Amino acid sequence: MKKKWIWWGIYIIAVIILAVIIYVVPSLMGLLDTTYTIESGTVQVKDSVDDAWIIRDDTVYSAKEDASMDAFVKDGTLVKGKSRVAALKAGGSQTLGPKYMKLSHKLGNSMKATDGTVSSGGYVSYSADGYEGTLNSSVLDEVTEKTLNSVSNDSLDLSGSSCAAGQPIFRITKNGTWWLVFFADADQAKKYTVGGKVQTTLEDKTLETTVRSVQKDGDRRRIVLSCKEYHPSYRTERKVSLENVTESDSGLLVETRSIVKIKDREGVLVLDKVGRKHFTPIQIKASNGETAAVYEDLYMNSKGEFVETVNNYDEVVKSPSTKDIKEAKKNLN
Repeated sequence: MKKKWIWWGIYIIAVIILAVIIYVVPSLMGLLDTTYTIESGTVQVKDSVDDAWIIRDDTVYSAKEDASMDAFVKDGTLVKGKSRVAALKAGGSQTLGPKYMKLSHKLGNSMKATDGTVSSGGYVSYSADGYEGTLNSSVLDEVTEKTLNSVSNDSLDLSGSSCAAGQPIFRITKNGTWWLVFFADADQAKKYTVGGKVQTTLEDKTLETTVRSVQKDGDRRRIVLSCKEYHPSYRTERKVSLENVTESDSGLLVETRSIVKIKDREGVLVLDKVGRKHFTPIQIKASNGETAAVYEDLYMNSKGEFVETVNNYDEVVKSPSTKDIKEAKKNLN
């Protein structure tokens, strides 16, 4: 019986040792790794925006007189200028309800009276939020974060079979450019360059946007992206969240902690076949702060000269020490 327990003990110990060899030792070896092999890949610089606001050019149309109404053009339809959206038949006595009075007061002189036709083309909507007269392209360079923080996605349904004089009955959103406005601190704003292209994901659809402006708003920065692509939310929503890719480039991937500066040039330390460390200059194409995509084989410097750089599968020092850098300096040609 005693021998049986001894054998069981040996078996358990053997299993533990085997598990250590399989799972623990490789992890420890990874911690001890001081170099890695560089390979090609893509670096993306991303920026998550929790609060952004859609700015668009809208026109809300109101009934010229009390009438029965047949809005025969479907919501979301793109119509041309001078098109008829609704058939209004004058007659009857209608009263402008409190909700319409409130909306009309908020819109003020921005509304246009209509007999059912539109003066300019665009997308038809049977709703309005009251911001149509104040949140449009005219305020892109002045709207404040405080103002936009008070904006909600609430809107009033304008559909119905009758209307009173002055009652909002439909809205036309201009087809073409619309804008996304958000605010960021100075460091975050550095990701955006005026005129730069951004891949913006809005509600699972990726759009190409352009940085229209980056301007100060107190100690924050107001960033405006312009977009010409259609998205259903652009005519119905105000407050949205975004995922922006401000930079994306392919190349050889190096960890930013590997990058050192010698003689005013950025580079990495590459090991030769016998393990000697050599400084190899690099030129960064894109960096997300942790990983950088760099040119392969050759790049052209600011003087128009071709410079030899890293190659695929080069072995690079992960985090160069002062000693490593001194060795690389000694090995400079």
